[in-house]
Amino acid sequence: MSATTRATARSTTSLAATGRNTKPTPSLWDTANSKLDIKSRKSLASVNVGNGRVIDAVSKEAVTQQRALSAKRWKATIGGKEVILRDVLAKIIRWVDHFKAVGDIAVQFNSGAASLPWAAVRFLLQVAVNDKQYLEATIEGIEMVTQKVATYAAMEDLYMDSDFQLHTQIRNKVLGLYVHILSFLAESIQYFKTNTPSRTAKGAFSSNQGERLRQIAKHDTEIRQLAKMCDSHVQRLIRTDVMRIDENIMTSLKAQSFRDFIAWLSLTPYREHHIRHSKHRLRGTTQWLTNDPRYIDWKSSASSSLVWLRGILGSGKTNLISAVIDDSLQSTNAQSPVLYYYCGDIKGHGGRCDAKDVMRSLLRQLTVKNEETFEIVEQVHLEFRRREARGKVGMGDVDKLEPHECTHWIAQLLQTDEVIIIIDAIDEIDVTDRHLLLKELIALRDDSGRVTKMMLSSRDDTNLAQWLEGSTELRLQASLTQADMQSFIRHCVSMAVENKHLLDGGVDPLFQSELESYLLDRADGM
Repeated sequence: MSATTRATARSTTSLAATGRNTKPTPSLWDTANSKLDIKSRKSLASVNVGNGRVIDAVSKEAVTQQRALSAKRWKATIGGKEVILRDVLAKIIRWVDHFKAVGDIAVQFNSGAASLPWAAVRFLLQVAVNDKQYLEATIEGIEMVTQKVATYAAMEDLYMDSDFQLHTQIRNKVLGLYVHILSFLAESIQYFKTNTPSRTAKGAFSSNQGERLRQIAKHDTEIRQLAKMCDSHVQRLIRTDVMRIDENIMTSLKAQSFRDFIAWLSLTPYREHHIRHSKHRLRGTTQWLTNDPRYIDWKSSASSSLVWLRGILGSGKTNLISAVIDDSLQSTNAQSPVLYYYCGDIKGHGGRCDAKDVMRSLLRQLTVKNEETFEIVEQVHLEFRRREARGKVGMGDVDKLEPHECTHWIAQLLQTDEVIIIIDAIDEIDVTDRHLLLKELIALRDDSGRVTKMMLSSRDDTNLAQWLEGSTELRLQASLTQADMQSFIRHCVSMAVENKHLLDGGVDPLFQSELESYLLDRADGM
């Protein structure tokens, strides 16, 4: 939410409160805490200590433990899927940052009721991270709790001072949610403060915690359903404040300035390339890929991952990549960017793709928010202006961004928990540049600040294996592509007959069928 919008919302709230009793009222966290049993309240109070802002202490602790987990490279199976615990810590860090952005920065969280959940989270991060078995049992819950606390900081800001009946229902539901959150945290604290020999089995602990998390999720769903019924303006504020905390400052440029900026950054018509490939893809094909377990795992994974799609020349890799891009654009959350590049298309323009072209284009896709209104991210435009001024002073050209500089800017601009990067025909790049590009892409994948999912395609006869060690290989074989090839051959033969390119259109159906079978046998699925 912009500063102006937030100020307007708070001013409206303040005006509504004018003339009311100014006696301080308990916060929802205070009220939720009072509804707990004595044992739970004591558990929370025992960790709610220390000087300074608790939220800053939580942030520092999460970063420290994330580094520790990076060294240990612990993995766990959560919800039937293998995740890297370091990546879950990265999500917790981002929720803490979101809470800071939404909340009133002037508030000292160590003294208010908001310190209760954060102090508990800090304690659990300190103790659970030292024991892999019990970290697996509780890390999912800690991440969910930090998400809800950050999200509902904005929800409270919008609904606390209103007497509107629907808002009252929401407050009551939020109160119930807070009770379950504090109960989850208190029970976790009690568990980890128990001597190791006295602890119950991990399975029993996980079962109890699982029920708490289901109640938290249930309350969250009910609250969101009520929120949808509220005034559209309030709902818009919630989405802006919580779902799209975007710190990038935009600027609108005049047409010529915009063209100069694009010419400096990247002129590759990446969108036109994709539209062409997507349009030429035969309807009904490529479904085998989107149904392949390896693709489904890649798409749904909560960890950074890389899939290497490889096959011989003409096996349909670009066709499949265009389908993956379409699927990602359609199914990915609007806040999670999908960046892509077709390396083979540059050859059609009389050149040869290199690492600079790819990285600059990926950065352009993040930087340009609206080409029709010339809306771009101000930070990158300022970098262009700085280099432009330096070039004028030296009477030289404007220095362009190098691949490693693009990597830096991409990492800076990504403000989401997840990003998808898809690159087709990486083997079209010269070997030296190919290795440089892979180095930058792997650096982005291994950035612990977010989940980065990548898919690269290439021919088999390339020396990429040394760089892509540990990636998921998806090798194109006749057994996988035969159905697509059959559809393609039937389509081509039918079009040839329809356009009278084959025997002037006078083709016997039996001969047409035999021709299709012959071509399919010779194609061997490729």
